[in-house]
Amino acid sequence: MKIYFWTMAVFIGLLFVSCLPSNRPDDISDLAVVYTNFNPEFQFNQGTTYALPPNVIILTSEGVTPGERPPTLDFVANQQLLNVMRNNMNARGFTLVNIQNQPDFILFPTVTTEGREILFDYDSQFWTWWFPELGPGIRFQYPNFSPLINNSFNTGTLLMQLVDNRNRTSNAPLPVHWVGVVNMGLSQSLSDNTTRAIQGINQAFNQTPAISR
Repeated sequence: MKIYFWTMAVFIGLLFVSCLPSNRPDDISDLAVVYTNFNPEFQFNQGTTYALPPNVIILTSEGVTPGERPPTLDFVANQQLLNVMRNNMNARGFTLVNIQNQPDFILFPTVTTEGREILFDYDSQFWTWWFPELGPGIRFQYPNFSPLINNSFNTGTLLMQLVDNRNRTSNAPLPVHWVGVVNMGLSQSLSDNTTRAIQGINQAFNQTPAISR
């Protein structure tokens, strides 16, 4: 199992196996960490194409009806974050295609809001509005590695999951071979939150060189 954490000089690490530190940070930017984990036995260079949805969705505990579009990020922030994910995938030799073209990989980006758990195992019904072939009730599966799941922070979390679509079968769990998590304190400024999320996304890809053609 490969686990990497990243911290910056102005950031403090949040331990995913414990609660937040009792001493309060001086600044909201002190609450940020980038966590990545992947299947060390998977060869990412076996695939060439990927799909990326048109929206970063917001996970809710209430769930959604299969086929229903869940809430999404603000349009500007949504496009900026997706552009960064797209640029990182393209820079590593992968080609973006339409979801109907049966891509080798699918990158699912989601966010959770304040006080929410990091839901690695949420239901695929959140994505049937974009990719109906997933079907309702299908869960995510992490072969050869175990992402951390039982944690909650009073912050916002961006979760990226890279799914192997080539070996996907009907009514079976989705094989996820990489997760990238950007967990950070939220300010009142959308642009500030977006800028720090972009930094986290870039770092998540940078600290996972295995994702490459």
